Amino acid sequence: MTGRAKRGYRSQVLDHFHHPRNAGVSQGHTHSYLEQDNPWGVRLLFTARVQEGHIQEVRFQARSCVTTTACASALTEMVWGKSLGYALSLTPEALSAYLGTVPEEKMYCCRLAVDTLHKALRTPGPAG
Repeated sequence: MTGRAKRGYRSQVLDHFHHPRNAGVSQGHTHSYLEQDNPWGVRLLFTARVQEGHIQEVRFQARSCVTTTACASALTEMVWGKSLGYALSLTPEALSAYLGTVPEEKMYCCRLAVDTLHKALRTPGPAG
């Protein structure tokens, strides 16, 4: 598939949805956040193991739509091994570009994923 795939999804979005990267829970995670209070009924958990200001491991679990799942998967690729500063500087627009430009009507998925990851990285300890 190239460009637009079936039903308007880009091939990168479908690839991340059908073959999510880094799904699960980080072993020995030092940071986590569970997003579940949103108008879309999405449950999104990010867990990360951070040492000396760098993300050693990051994983996600999602009960969400195609685009939000793809966004979470792509974000883990974008930040694994990177500095906290880099991860916290990522924007929804950068995530959209990484996925091949998410349509404006689905940008809330990028915002939700980025905001949830940022909260995880600012929240030490396991999810409660």
